[in-house]
Amino acid sequence: METHEIEETLSRTRLRPPKTVFILSSPIIAPQLKAVVFGLNPRFERSTIVLASNATEETVVHETLHTLGLGELLTYPLAKIITRFRTVFPASRRREIKYQERLLSSEELKKYGLASYRERNGYVPTQLTVKQLSLVES
Repeated sequence: METHEIEETLSRTRLRPPKTVFILSSPIIAPQLKAVVFGLNPRFERSTIVLASNATEETVVHETLHTLGLGELLTYPLAKIITRFRTVFPASRRREIKYQERLLSSEELKKYGLASYRERNGYVPTQLTVKQLSLVES
């Protein structure tokens, strides 16, 4: 997802936007879980979400709901409902949500424990580029 798509998605909801959003240049693969992850919400930093390159509008809403402290059982169906509702019934009044973009290296993101892997004959580490979006107060 691009910055303008995230701003657009969050401006259509009444949810409080996360202060920091990280957009990764590749999908997140959890080899030990044999899973592909679309987004994360770090438990130690609730105002932050991490989105993989294959994230969707629903992923943005889902991870934003996690910042409110909601668990997986609530956020999964609620994100689907909110996304579909706003597609069918666009908001009459929109909030202006703006993010400032900055590129990070994979070294700066080590505190989140994320790494990028290429899937060819197993998992091979690759260079990960990350965009950090910081909420601009308006």
